[in-house]
Amino acid sequence: MSRDLKMYRQFARTATRELLCCKPETVVKKFITQINASKTEAEVSRIMVAVREII
Repeated sequence: MSRDLKMYRQFARTATRELLCCKPETVVKKFITQINASKTEAEVSRIMVAVREII
């Protein structure tokens, strides 16, 4: 796994927790799990788009 992908995932996890702070923990965990399972930066980007649509 590339270093860039690791950093991008970390950013996405942090952003998800901050953006969804008022949502139930189960919703946050669902997105975090998807981010951890992603294999490309494009997958992480699609997940972040979904997070933005929720808020």
